[in-house]
Amino acid sequence: MNDRGAIRRVRDLGDTVRFERELPGPIHRVWSYLTEGPLLATWLGEDGAIPPRVGESFVLKLGGGDDLPEREGYEAAMYGKVLRYDPPRVLEYTWGIKSPDGSMLDSTVRFELEPRGDRVALVLTHWPVLPGFETRTLAGWHSLLDTLRARVEGTEPPDGMAAMRARLREYEASLGASSTERSD
Repeated sequence: MNDRGAIRRVRDLGDTVRFERELPGPIHRVWSYLTEGPLLATWLGEDGAIPPRVGESFVLKLGGGDDLPEREGYEAAMYGKVLRYDPPRVLEYTWGIKSPDGSMLDSTVRFELEPRGDRVALVLTHWPVLPGFETRTLAGWHSLLDTLRARVEGTEPPDGMAAMRARLREYEASLGASSTERSD
């Protein structure tokens, strides 16, 4: 499985980022890292959990660092609403970020899990990618999924902000030429 993310134009969804990763199982343990506050805090947000009911709203305080959107006036929090909660297979929620003018910029994140022996295939899809945020979305999720993998494996994750900056440069270089379907 290739760790690199891909961005594609999907007719009804707009620009869509997709990652596939393989993690150590069992599937219920990986699900816990996607939903439970203390485990979620080890890789995605500093505070918050995903409620176990469709329609429930939540807020995740995103991790700190000098590359956060707040640097440009964006709030370092994600406002979500659960759209699908099908343990331990599918989790989908809105991903809302407040812009500098106070408006909410909404997209959707979907995690799909599938057991494969003692491993778990994880597919992350994020759509629509906000115009101008293609490389940041790819680099951000790539770095976060690297941290998730390390946490599930019980190893020390890479430095998140350093990894994010390195991935950002890689994705900027690879997406230099615009096309309707771009992947690495």
